[in-house]
Amino acid sequence: MNGILLNEVPKQHCTLDQPERRKIHNPLYLRLLHWLLYAIAILAFTWPVYRAFLNIEITDNEAWNAYFADAAMGKMPLYPSTAQLITNNYPPLSFYIVGLAGRLIGDPVLAGRLLSLISVIAIATAIALSVRRLGGTQAAAVISAAFYIAMMSRFFRSYVGLNEPQLLSHAIMAFGFLAFLGVRSRDRGYVMPVLVMAFAGFVKHNIIAMPLTAFAWLGMNRRREALKCLCVAAVVIVIGIAICYVSFGRDFFLNILAPRHYSLKKAIRSYKDLQWVSVGLVACVCNGCARWHDRSVRLCTGLIAIALAEFFLERTGAGVWTSAQFDLVIAVAIGLGLAYTQVPLWPLARRFPPAVSQATLLLVVCARLLVPKELEPIRLLVDRRFKNEIAIREQAMADSVERVRKTPGDVLCPTLISYHAGKPFVVDNFNAEQRMSAGALPKDAVTARVAAGTLTIVKTDPRARWTFRLKRDTPMGSQAALYVRAEDLGEKIAAWQKKCAGKTQPDCSRNLEALRKKAFKLAEFAQSKGDFDGPNVNNVPDPVEGDGVDYETGKVNGWRANWRVVARLVRYHAECFNRYDTSECKAEWAAFQKEQKRVRDLYGPDARFEGFPSAFKERTFGPYVATHVARELESHWHPIELDDGNVVEVYSAYSDEVARNKFDFVINPNLPPDCVELWPEGEPPEGGFYKSDPVFRPKNVPDNFILVKVYQYGDFLGYVYLDKNVVEGLHGRK
Repeated sequence: MNGILLNEVPKQHCTLDQPERRKIHNPLYLRLLHWLLYAIAILAFTWPVYRAFLNIEITDNEAWNAYFADAAMGKMPLYPSTAQLITNNYPPLSFYIVGLAGRLIGDPVLAGRLLSLISVIAIATAIALSVRRLGGTQAAAVISAAFYIAMMSRFFRSYVGLNEPQLLSHAIMAFGFLAFLGVRSRDRGYVMPVLVMAFAGFVKHNIIAMPLTAFAWLGMNRRREALKCLCVAAVVIVIGIAICYVSFGRDFFLNILAPRHYSLKKAIRSYKDLQWVSVGLVACVCNGCARWHDRSVRLCTGLIAIALAEFFLERTGAGVWTSAQFDLVIAVAIGLGLAYTQVPLWPLARRFPPAVSQATLLLVVCARLLVPKELEPIRLLVDRRFKNEIAIREQAMADSVERVRKTPGDVLCPTLISYHAGKPFVVDNFNAEQRMSAGALPKDAVTARVAAGTLTIVKTDPRARWTFRLKRDTPMGSQAALYVRAEDLGEKIAAWQKKCAGKTQPDCSRNLEALRKKAFKLAEFAQSKGDFDGPNVNNVPDPVEGDGVDYETGKVNGWRANWRVVARLVRYHAECFNRYDTSECKAEWAAFQKEQKRVRDLYGPDARFEGFPSAFKERTFGPYVATHVARELESHWHPIELDDGNVVEVYSAYSDEVARNKFDFVINPNLPPDCVELWPEGEPPEGGFYKSDPVFRPKNVPDNFILVKVYQYGDFLGYVYLDKNVVEGLHGRK
């Protein structure tokens, strides 16, 4: 009987039966499509590689994993007590791996990113070898690997090159499944692949499709081996858990089993996310129907079905999004290799040459991979603004880290900023929220610490995060979209003014109308955010009361009101551009300023909009102006160097003369501390100073500058910001 089984093994694992083999040529158009897929994969993968070396936060997970990687190296308990506001619900092995790699490299965040990149290549290799094991051709194996790299780098790029053990665990699991396919062809040695898969489970414990597929196949075809492997897996898991208990105590279980909210509705709605693998998935389903008698195809179809069920199951959990689909992507990549090999044998494809069928499948796959327009490697080559944005974001990270480092005590801010600033990990936002919702933590667990003065909330620059192109609304996503659209509109308005100021040509009128339509759309976008009642830019859970609630403090912070103020400002420009001097527009501007002041008085300046494009913060659109009203309002800050070498910022009307002018102040110890005197010979142009106390402080004024009144010959000229040390010197103090 054993001899018969062994003789049957090669036949049952043969993908293409001998009578059905057809001679397949590789014409030029098919080879070109091969290289198109390879080029997409290579080009898309270069962006995660480039991004891995940027000092910009990709997601919150990065610093979360870095903190616990340091914990594995002895800096703090790897599994904290429930009294703390941080939770570690991951198995321990990844933290030791990243922690050791971090010691070699000097940075656990970079170490984790590099391990993630290596894992993508390793998974692609395991996919290619699995396709060969299942009977696919060599070309099909390479196509499967390229498809996986392109798919991950295009549609799941937030995880590629991310300091997160998900892909590392998938890589180990994929090689365990490859080992299972190898011993399946030999029909012996099933225990070793099971041990590898169990090891992967202690790196990340939510990868179940491949081990379930292996056990399902063993249960249906080798029941004795299935029972033996099940016992071995149970023993290994129990021993591993026992080691964790001895090493970490009861806190290990309390962390791993930390409460999490689950929603069936969320899982059902997640079917939309299957669009990314839709083409490959359809190809696998068609191949499964056409080639169901092939045992390797049935095995792969079973893997896809289990991975699909796993996707919906895991998506019920709060905070689980992209990673739930990774097993399905791997399964579809393997299935695509088999489909490419066998598509000439499909009943519908038999009437065409084999190369035509394969080329059609490849063409559809490549077209789907090229559909999204966001391709960062191309932007790096052709878009100068993208390079500038990267530099701005890195500088935002450096500035934010320095700001947090100077803040005494424990802080609450984006985790990578906190990590680089050398601050301890004290609040895990997501898990703390889940524990609060489940009643495991008091509702005021965070706010009580803030009120007691033991925790400081530090507002940092949101541009230090790569979240501006995510599909869902994120802390920076909606705001960055507003910035990009506003900057683009401001540039086009300035260009229109330069070309069309004072002119009435048909082209100028048409372009003016187009600009107004753009501004109205921008206002609608901002208004929609102000009316948004779902989880908002501060991750506030429903329901949101008042004008917007800050998650960290639980207090109304006016985020919705600030969005509506922005919407009103943009709508004002849409209605009044090129006619600011009319009575209705003057009235609208006064009403806007009144509403803006009301919101500022209630909630203070909104830090998220501190860098809002200046063309929309004030009624200014560059040096090219159409009316005297616009010219009067076209004003900004100029750096002025004093005799002592100090540089001050002066608010003045736009002109080359002002930019060249030099403002000198004289020492007068008789003036009040908040007053200074301009040199008698100075001739400041009209608009050189604020005429009244400014409502808010301009963002480019340094922190050590104070607002003072300026006099000349006893006449009050206005207000200006000066270095407080300079002001003291002007009063004769040393």
